[in-house]
Amino acid sequence: MHPYAIDVAAGTGADPTGFRARKLRPEHLTAATVVLTATRRQRSLCTALAPGALNRTFTLRQFARLAAAAEPPKDPAAGRCGRRSRRPPAPGGGCNPPPPTRTTA
Repeated sequence: MHPYAIDVAAGTGADPTGFRARKLRPEHLTAATVVLTATRRQRSLCTALAPGALNRTFTLRQFARLAAAAEPPKDPAAGRCGRRSRRPPAPGGGCNPPPPTRTTA
């Protein structure tokens, strides 16, 4: 690991001592919420490896441009669950709706 990366990781509270490089696998990409790459070529390689990650794989430059153009949600509660919903909040204020109730006739 590069010394600068060690300093940055340590500054966030992460412990970089156990870091080991590993080969990128499709499941790493499909499990990721967002995939950021340094170059368009790296982005192309990632999307070729895991086509399902296409809509959430960006170069750093693309991501910075999108983030700069994004507006914060007008409703502060809307951002709490990561999406807007027309439905009222679930009981208890959680992000998941309550389980369906079974009725018998």
